[in-house]
Amino acid sequence: ATAALACSAACPTRSLRRVLRLRAPLSLAATKKAMRFAMENTWASSYDLEAELQCSLGKSDDAKEGVAAFFDKRDPEFSGR
Repeated sequence: ATAALACSAACPTRSLRRVLRLRAPLSLAATKKAMRFAMENTWASSYDLEAELQCSLGKSDDAKEGVAAFFDKRDPEFSGR
């Protein structure tokens, strides 16, 4: 355990990759898209895109899996759909 902690402290990028691998892939892709869009566009248009992305993500199988896993007290198994 101590070696793993040392690696996490010494290799923050690797540690972050491990954490992100467990997250919903559609949400990660939407976050990256929204952040890149916001860097080049107005707040209002960025807000509109984020609302659009939220709406589509809320209808995904991954969203349903996340809610089901929460209530079942288990880790989610995201499919990217």
